[in-house]
Amino acid sequence: MCGRSCLEQPCTEALCEPIVLATGQPDASAIAVDADSVYWTNRVYEGKVMKLPIGGGTPVSLVQEQNHPIDIAVDASSVYWVNYAQMGDVMKVPVGGGTSMSLANGGNYPSRIAVSATSIYWTSSGQVKKVPIAGGAPTTLAEQQNPVDIAVDSTSVYWTHYDDDITMGRVMKVSIGGGIPTSLAEGQVGPTGIALDADNVYWASDDGTVRRVSKDGGGHTILAERQYPSAVAVDDVNVYWTNYDDDTGLVMKVAKDGGTPITLAAGQKYPTSIAVDATYVYWTNYDDSGTVMKVAK
Repeated sequence: MCGRSCLEQPCTEALCEPIVLATGQPDASAIAVDADSVYWTNRVYEGKVMKLPIGGGTPVSLVQEQNHPIDIAVDASSVYWVNYAQMGDVMKVPVGGGTSMSLANGGNYPSRIAVSATSIYWTSSGQVKKVPIAGGAPTTLAEQQNPVDIAVDSTSVYWTHYDDDITMGRVMKVSIGGGIPTSLAEGQVGPTGIALDADNVYWASDDGTVRRVSKDGGGHTILAERQYPSAVAVDDVNVYWTNYDDDTGLVMKVAKDGGTPITLAAGQKYPTSIAVDATYVYWTNYDDSGTVMKVAK
């Protein structure tokens, strides 16, 4: 038995059967969801920003001929992404499709993006930046960093810092208005994906752990060990992550207070980005065939 509702999907070998939403998506990379649709990027030269109905259907290209679109975010009106290239752009397009717009030059190899009610935030080589949603002059919020992933709430921007000394990574934050960055957790081994809830910051690390720390700092908590985590996401109850591996990749969850990790999907090939809504977990498999998947939470 699967121990949870599979939402009309079969339960096979104690796992709910995942649903394939799209195939043939070369280098399917970042993923985002809203109430109606799933969005992702095809991270190739002349790449695409894609969407399809959240219940499944035919994928639609919102934008084509992008230079390695690598990360994606969505709000009520627009889809945002960064092009991973030297002096790559920060871009947006209406959720229903239409004319795309460059919001700013993202600097040297912009790689991760987050959206608030008023601004777009992103990481590039050594910097954390923002620009108004309507576009304009970018503001540098932090320098001399090696930011990996980024998240934002109403007051602060958070990121994982991957140090040249892999054992000296940090989880950082700075006010959305700028200022002196604050370290929330130090001595982290290769911190990568990051996610937030109202009170805490969650991240994945190359030492195989998923961890949590208060947004105010203090001691951090190990929620899961002996994993191979890449991206993370949270809801009201659980933390979710992908274990990035060839043919044996996993999609996992654990309670936000810790406990025994639970496998949601197995046998995935390089599961990469992850997103959640009220009923499903969504992810991309970053392989030659390129699949977009979901499974009941």
